[in-house]
Amino acid sequence: MNALVNSGSIALGLFDSASEKEVTATDRGKSAYVLSRGQVAVLTNAGRAPKHEDPFDVSILFDATITTAEATFYESERAPDASRKGELRLGREIVSQWMRVGDLVVIANIGERVFAFRKGDCPADPEQLAEVLAKSAPARIMARALGVAPSGNKKIVQRSVYERNPWVVAGALLRAGGKCEVEDCEVSLFLRDDGSPYLEVHHIEPLSDGGPDVLENVAAICPMCHRRLHHGSDRSAISKRLASGIRLKTATL
Repeated sequence: MNALVNSGSIALGLFDSASEKEVTATDRGKSAYVLSRGQVAVLTNAGRAPKHEDPFDVSILFDATITTAEATFYESERAPDASRKGELRLGREIVSQWMRVGDLVVIANIGERVFAFRKGDCPADPEQLAEVLAKSAPARIMARALGVAPSGNKKIVQRSVYERNPWVVAGALLRAGGKCEVEDCEVSLFLRDDGSPYLEVHHIEPLSDGGPDVLENVAAICPMCHRRLHHGSDRSAISKRLASGIRLKTATL
């Protein structure tokens, strides 16, 4: 099994094969992404042959705006010089609607399933990586899981975190009054050792996107709603309602 080279946070062996290449202005301008040799091998491993008239779906990973894009795998024509061998390319909406100039795009496969993602978007969270595996065949997942040997390996991981003001966190918890601030939440909160209900403070506009660390931009919410706001298919709508409610609550303080 081929591991993803220089993958950063992607676990080795996650895909059957994977390869990366930067999107050029020519790729984007012509809506025809010239594949690297490694990426051609990935598509071949997935059972794809270069046929312009045979579109297929590519699963887009780690992108909140798109999950699937149609693609074609084909050999370009070298008219008028028929003696020159054509380039192997990807076409259709994966290029015209998803790729951006300068993106380092990874093309990968698990069996016949083809994936694409921007290398810089790859998360370190094992739960998010497991979502990739969930798109594979159930029998394959279980066979691989059962075949994993116990490991006591430890590694040191360095990461950047955003500094959060403890007064803002404390103010959000006080404003919540022991209840999840997501409207209509009915989750029963468990208690801490001191008897207080457990809530997590969430930034509505993420700090990584330039959101401010102020009381109007945070909400004290239950763990279920917190995960939903990060991973739920309805997270955008819930976040908008939450932002509106928090502004109103904070204005009355």
